[in-house]
Amino acid sequence: MSAALGLLKLAMARNIWGILALVLITAIGFYAGLGMAAAGFLFFLCVVIQAIRGDLWSATIVATVAAFALACFFSPTIFLFSAAEPLGAIALLTFLIAAFATVHLTALYRGRGKHTINGVSMITGGRGKHLPASQHRFVILFGLGGRALAIIAFLLLVYGLTWTYATHRYLKGFADAIVPLEGSPQEKTEALLNWFRHEPERSDALLEGSTRLRDPVNIVQNGHLLKICGSATNAFINLADVAGLKARRLLLLDRSGGTMHVVAEVEWGEQWVVADPQQGRMFKDQLGRPLTKEELHHPEVFQDAIRRMPGYSPGYTFERTAHVHLERLPFLGHYLRRSLNGLSPGWEEAADWGYFPENPSLWPILISIPMLLFGVLVRLMVDRYGRNKLGIEAARESHRLLGEMGDPESVKSA
Repeated sequence: MSAALGLLKLAMARNIWGILALVLITAIGFYAGLGMAAAGFLFFLCVVIQAIRGDLWSATIVATVAAFALACFFSPTIFLFSAAEPLGAIALLTFLIAAFATVHLTALYRGRGKHTINGVSMITGGRGKHLPASQHRFVILFGLGGRALAIIAFLLLVYGLTWTYATHRYLKGFADAIVPLEGSPQEKTEALLNWFRHEPERSDALLEGSTRLRDPVNIVQNGHLLKICGSATNAFINLADVAGLKARRLLLLDRSGGTMHVVAEVEWGEQWVVADPQQGRMFKDQLGRPLTKEELHHPEVFQDAIRRMPGYSPGYTFERTAHVHLERLPFLGHYLRRSLNGLSPGWEEAADWGYFPENPSLWPILISIPMLLFGVLVRLMVDRYGRNKLGIEAARESHRLLGEMGDPESVKSA
């Protein structure tokens, strides 16, 4: 118990400056109405300073607290992970990854050149004893492996952010030329559908590869992809997103769970109405009122609506719908859907699960998250193993990096 209290006091002493700075920035920023970007920049500066003056784990703690403060006080809707702001969650995860990567890169930079003593690689033991590093080589390798994962995660993050920014900027300019900037959701939706219905001539070059086929920039430039329901819906959703509309894809399934057709749902007020980007039309009743998927579930309403949509197949019914096609997962998809439906019947409506599969520019960012977490876990396990199995103590106050292989002279004098 006394050892645990001692570690707690040490952690508080090392983190107190960073925590107080975060509290002060949060209070001032919340009162002044700072946006997420400005608050995130100030929080990131705190993490960098803590990484320079503190150690690896205290800076990691400050980064984690900063991420929670950013989510709770500057973008509270992020925790809902709703269809309204899917990029908000990505922004928070991006901050967390950038902060963790900076912490690890700082530790790597500050720890360079400290693994040798008079040209011989050593590890400092708990009682000042020097153990040849060759006896515990895997400890060094695992520690470096954790840092390498952090570096790779950071590079993936930069690549994903650059790709996402370029995609968003292109689609924003594309949508501004089609959609009225100050129009209502109804006007914006109709303008988008009109473009899909009468899109100008496009290249019909065949593209290969899942990433290229799902890239919205490639889709809006390719006439062949715009004639495919899934690709057209992908382009519609991404253009709607940059135009300020809330849209999500809707899969029409057959009895075996396979996808027959893909359409889109757009939020108009308190309801989600259905559009078919491939045809460039809304599903409407005889009075011109847009219909929801619940209404189209009724055969009479469905048959009446498709009379005004020439070319729409009567077999593409709304008897079975989904937002994400779990059945594509071999062996597990069907059972996973049944389990999720049993645990939380409304799980598909709680988030826009189809947003990320249709945005390949976000894939590198999502891949970097588990890589970073695994790298942190490896570093933690190496530090714990070093203390408990090899008798290596955590670095004392004189060391800046917790778990860092130290200089024997500094250990003796500590």
